[in-house]
Amino acid sequence: MQFLKPNNISGEIMNLFDEAKEKVVIVSPYCKFDKWFKLVAKIKKLRERNIEVEFYIRDNEKEAYDQVMELGITPITVANLHAKLYFNENKAIVTSMNLLLSSEINSIDIGYLTESHKEYNEITDFYATYLKKQDSPLSNDFYTDWRELLNTQLASRFSRVRIYENEGVIQVKTSSNTYEIFVWNNNRRNILRICGIVSGKEFEYANTIKNTLGTDIFSVELQPATQGYNTIWATSKKELRSVTINFLENHDTQIVVNTIVEFIIKVEDIKEYCYLNRKTL
Repeated sequence: MQFLKPNNISGEIMNLFDEAKEKVVIVSPYCKFDKWFKLVAKIKKLRERNIEVEFYIRDNEKEAYDQVMELGITPITVANLHAKLYFNENKAIVTSMNLLLSSEINSIDIGYLTESHKEYNEITDFYATYLKKQDSPLSNDFYTDWRELLNTQLASRFSRVRIYENEGVIQVKTSSNTYEIFVWNNNRRNILRICGIVSGKEFEYANTIKNTLGTDIFSVELQPATQGYNTIWATSKKELRSVTINFLENHDTQIVVNTIVEFIIKVEDIKEYCYLNRKTL
């Protein structure tokens, strides 16, 4: 292996990115590179070139997770991860360096660049044995079938339910309403928000029972129409790790599903009550 001096490590990592033809694997337990503009540009360039990027970080590192998601890449989380390595189809770097701007500026790191197929294969064998097996919905922090769980719970209550996914938004349609669900990024806090439409009579009735609509997991607010429709909103009381509803972490699955189901039930109950009592309201 070729020894890399501290000042050369990041440069060789970026060279490795530039020389990739199909795929890059990044293993950096801790990340903070939003102001490391050259590195950010190199990683974004990979995506522009349609290079597949697998990005592994340590489990429960929210800042690292957020940093990678800001690149448009969903990181794969690994419990107890401490190894740092970077490779493309032809060469690999093993180093003590995380993708931290502070490491680039201040830390004294060590690194080695593979020079033979044998050395490269040893690195990729380590990856296949200890990291690649983590890349499944059950062993990392992501639960890709949470929508199925949501659909099952809603279908047990309502005769017609449809779930649609758009960028940054999930729509749930019942026979009487459409709900929009998203993660609101507010001052680096990720909060679940849900919006439903209510008619004038439903809005008036909901106002009279507003104090009973909130729960221990979400608050409720009513917004009168200025243009368009009256709306009713739920806001989760618990902060989420997930930064977008499209990629939901296992840690957030139950709170998100429970919030959506409970809120939709409450709104549908309001609608049903107003329909049954429409002559007296």
